[in-house]
Amino acid sequence: MLSIRGLAVHYGIFQAIHDLDLDVEDGQTVSLLGANGSGKSTILKTVSGIKKPTSGEIHFQGTRIDDEKPETIVRMGIGSVMEGRRLFPYMTVMENLRMGAFSRSDRAGVADDIERMFDRFPVLRGKAGDRAGLLSGGQQEMVAVARGLMARPKLLIMDEPCQGLSPIMVKEIESIIRDIKEEGVTILLVEHNVSIALGVADKVYILQNGAMRYEGRPGDFSEDEFVQKVYLAG
Repeated sequence: MLSIRGLAVHYGIFQAIHDLDLDVEDGQTVSLLGANGSGKSTILKTVSGIKKPTSGEIHFQGTRIDDEKPETIVRMGIGSVMEGRRLFPYMTVMENLRMGAFSRSDRAGVADDIERMFDRFPVLRGKAGDRAGLLSGGQQEMVAVARGLMARPKLLIMDEPCQGLSPIMVKEIESIIRDIKEEGVTILLVEHNVSIALGVADKVYILQNGAMRYEGRPGDFSEDEFVQKVYLAG
């Protein structure tokens, strides 16, 4: 579904990504692991069109997308749940969900999907008219995930969905990720929580200083060995 070849990304003179190759197959959940500054979020921003690569190619379902605008990439079927939730804080929960469906013209389908989101996240039904910025962190993350799903993505990019959440909410978000996967949505996930990243993944990539250092399956090593590889460059 997603193929990245020879990707290089710069911020000015600083090279954040070095000659990176990555593949995500249809129906897979792929986790990107690495210490802070390793380039994980830069990869997601480049796939979603927010950041343009210096060189290399990104193909989605056989179509090259590395020079496309973010809104075009959304319409092609790539949705995002970005780091820090990035909600419209002064808009209501309902308005945020509708913004997630900006690329769709099927009003009846959008209304049905909003109902599905409220069924998936029951706590949000009673918050539909509340400003998103006034919700708890966990509730905001639910809105972010629901908004990302409103575009009916084929590939969902998720950047640190558990960041700053309580242990109870972390378990809830992990369960939500598993549910999304079971529904057939392909997921590209960045998550610092190694246990969650390994628990939901079919394939794992580990980055170090913008370069790919490891590609494999979650069962190839123990969780402790993965922690050593990710954070201790072992």
